[in-house]
Amino acid sequence: MESAVIRLLGAYFDEELAGSRPRLRNSLDNAPAGGREEVRAEFQTLLRERALTAEEFRKATRAEFDSDEEMYSEFEKAYRFFFEDGPS
Repeated sequence: MESAVIRLLGAYFDEELAGSRPRLRNSLDNAPAGGREEVRAEFQTLLRERALTAEEFRKATRAEFDSDEEMYSEFEKAYRFFFEDGPS
């Protein structure tokens, strides 16, 4: 599954890029018209449907989680960071 949300989350959880999280949010905020809302909608679908497994995410990125539950908990934090100014 390659999508804008997976790429965004891959960068968000990349330990080498952890200091770049504010830039990730800024790039999302400055996306072309409708781009931010498209990513938000895709992200909401991912959180609602939970169709991605931790193993699939690990294969698509370098991020590892012990379980799907842990991964989605972290995804929810990332969603708040990107769209609600919540914790990162």
